[in-house]
Amino acid sequence: MRRMSSRLRGESGAGVVEAVVAITLLSVVLGAMISVLIQQQRFYLVANDAANTTSLVERLETVMLGELMPLSAGGGDVVYASADSLVVRVFRGVFSICSMAGADDNEWWVRPLTKVRPVGVDSLLVFSEGTKGSFSDDHWIPGALVSFDNAGDTCPDSTTAYTMQIEEVLEDIQAQIPIGAPIRIFELASFWLAAQDGSWFLKSSAQGGQPIVVSGPLAPADSAATSVLQFRYLDADGNTTATLSEIARIEIDLAAVGAVPMRRGGEPLSRNRAIAIKLRNTTP
Repeated sequence: MRRMSSRLRGESGAGVVEAVVAITLLSVVLGAMISVLIQQQRFYLVANDAANTTSLVERLETVMLGELMPLSAGGGDVVYASADSLVVRVFRGVFSICSMAGADDNEWWVRPLTKVRPVGVDSLLVFSEGTKGSFSDDHWIPGALVSFDNAGDTCPDSTTAYTMQIEEVLEDIQAQIPIGAPIRIFELASFWLAAQDGSWFLKSSAQGGQPIVVSGPLAPADSAATSVLQFRYLDADGNTTATLSEIARIEIDLAAVGAVPMRRGGEPLSRNRAIAIKLRNTTP
């Protein structure tokens, strides 16, 4: 009886040891799996942050190229220029005149020839045939755009028409402007660097006048503005100029900083790029 009791106690003790060993091994395996999962999660966080940071730089480059390349500084398209803000006259599309039925109220009805974007009130160029009945005096006439909206009007062919109110000087010469004449529309747009939510953002009023974020966050708000985004204005010879009409190229220094450090205790990913934009109607 004593032998059987001793044997049972021995087997019981061996079972406890085996259980302790199994639990220990399981803990090691689980710990290793959790460590791998944590490392994988961090890898994806870092990779996603790097992609987002790079995308910020590329998105700003795409937007600014599209807005600034059509500018003619000599034609007055650059209205204000400083190191961290810019006001320009941007192109907003081509329309054609389909009716002057509202001419007594300085109104033309126009149809879009390009994709319609939100249009503010600024200026236009309208094609004129002149008075000679030949191509020799065909030209573009600048004018002020008083208002622009879609009031539910229609052209004579029942297509949608936008109502354009023009300044009186165009009304005086509209006999030189035929039905179907193209109109190029422009509006003022501002770009400026603004601090928001602890970071720097490039904002713009280029979409219907309402401030929107073009790109950001660019860097922590405790950074100097000129180290985050800076405009530089160069003339045709590559020299810095403060004369708006002489600007031939705009350079943008941009720095975007990620939120997730590349390594534990390290610095977040930083992307720096210089964007050079040559304006139209300028010499090389």
